[in-house]
Amino acid sequence: MATRTGSWLQGNGPEADVVISSRVRLARNLSGLPFRSTLSSERAIEVPNRLKGELLDLALEGETTWVSLADTDETLRRVLFERSLATRELV
Repeated sequence: MATRTGSWLQGNGPEADVVISSRVRLARNLSGLPFRSTLSSERAIEVPNRLKGELLDLALEGETTWVSLADTDETLRRVLFERSLATRELV
């Protein structure tokens, strides 16, 4: 991921100078857990475990892989932050 750039950066085609970009941020509370600002560190451990179970149970096309940020190196976490795929708190 750190070495790959988006295909839109290649600049091919008659309108290569135009880029339309959007993103969606999913930031909702999980049922039965308080919002992050009032979440204890003990209860915070439940969040990734619960998300992993729910997300891996979805019927998605292709292969789904769960990667814990705790198991990644600092470079990848910085890349995710720079690309707005992870918050400062997560990196």
